[in-house]
Amino acid sequence: MPVTDAQRSVIQAMESWIMGSEDLMAPLETFAKEHAATFAPAAEDFDAENKVEYTGIFEKYQALFEAQLEGFLKEQGISHEDFVAACQASAEEAGDSSVGITDFIIAMTDFDEFKRLMVSTYKQQS
Repeated sequence: MPVTDAQRSVIQAMESWIMGSEDLMAPLETFAKEHAATFAPAAEDFDAENKVEYTGIFEKYQALFEAQLEGFLKEQGISHEDFVAACQASAEEAGDSSVGITDFIIAMTDFDEFKRLMVSTYKQQS
């Protein structure tokens, strides 16, 4: 099913928010910097068994991202249902040809991507 104009509008608003908003990225970057040192062992051996502490930090990161997303949706007057439908339609339309909003959101909630971010942040601080 093709993306509707309303869904396209939701996706465009999300893309603008993600690409151009310090409101989203600044708190996430601050969080990463505050917790990066915990991931020092993963910087040495990324594939080693994950430390128990990583899970709690990841859950806090997810909660922070979800709060940011909830705030944006509320501010824009976008319902959860409309948001999900727009993401699904956009992903179906794009197929494998591009990285879209859905890929970004999945990356924000994927542990391995989070761990890569934390290791990268740790290495930048070292």
